[in-house]
Amino acid sequence: MEVRGNEWKRTEYGGRIEGSLMERTLTTSQAAEVLGISKKTLLKYCRSGQISFMRYPGGDYRFRETTLDIFQRRCTISSSEPSGSDRMAA
Repeated sequence: MEVRGNEWKRTEYGGRIEGSLMERTLTTSQAAEVLGISKKTLLKYCRSGQISFMRYPGGDYRFRETTLDIFQRRCTISSSEPSGSDRMAA
């Protein structure tokens, strides 16, 4: 897979990669451990487009550290926002 500059490329399940591939990447097991979830859940997030990933020709998934940080922050923000019923009660 060729990536140039800030061009976006789509992977098989809709994950995206951008820019340089020089950043450290993690395996599925490593990424799941960093996020504190199972590999099965991580792959579910990949297939649904909730987390970006790279897919190697052999089928292996790789995850950028920055992508995992962004995903964690997004999930933390989502879980800390009050739900609709909580907002109405305030």
